[in-house]
Amino acid sequence: MTKKLLVLFLFLTVAVFATGTSYAFEGWNFVTLHHQINDSTAIELYEDTRTNDNWGYRYEHIDFGIFYKANSWLELAANYRAFQQNWKALGIIGGGYVSAPHLNAKIHGKVSGIILFNNFRLMYDTGQDLLLWWNTSGALFPVEMNNGSILTPFVKVHPFIGLTSRGIYNLRTDIGVNYKFANTKWIVPSVFYVNEYRNLDRIAQDYSGIVLDVTLNLQ
Repeated sequence: MTKKLLVLFLFLTVAVFATGTSYAFEGWNFVTLHHQINDSTAIELYEDTRTNDNWGYRYEHIDFGIFYKANSWLELAANYRAFQQNWKALGIIGGGYVSAPHLNAKIHGKVSGIILFNNFRLMYDTGQDLLLWWNTSGALFPVEMNNGSILTPFVKVHPFIGLTSRGIYNLRTDIGVNYKFANTKWIVPSVFYVNEYRNLDRIAQDYSGIVLDVTLNLQ
């Protein structure tokens, strides 16, 4: 447990830079705490913080979810998200903490050793009274190393669609790799390149960068 808390502290305080047109440098920091209750049920606490080019606060969200594995190809989840960002930096008046509960259905399978998945998310943004459809499609290419570890290159595409207004207002692509250690199951690091286009309240932003993500399994 001491090692887990130490790693959590490090990843909460050390950010990875991302470059972009709207912010010269951003610090992105993702941490997921995962606990497997039984073979079909798990809970997760996910934290995402981001800073702008002056190391000023820009965005944060915390997400708690309950996950249920219905069968070999379907996983269901119910989540509650609270987020806050520097709305003034985006030219938007107002702000504060906003609730965004969401429901998820993840379909996945394997074809010729490649893992394909599609995660459908329905989210309600209470701050803007906006119903969102968030779809994540991806492919994973696991490769077992000689030491028993698994290196998995992946690609993911995330379109955000406003059902009550806006249409597609956010489109993000991730290309990266994660690593599962052979003898260390409690930590799974990932690093990926991200490219994201945002069109938020008529303020368009397009940027790319490198992100470091880590999952801690608290078994």
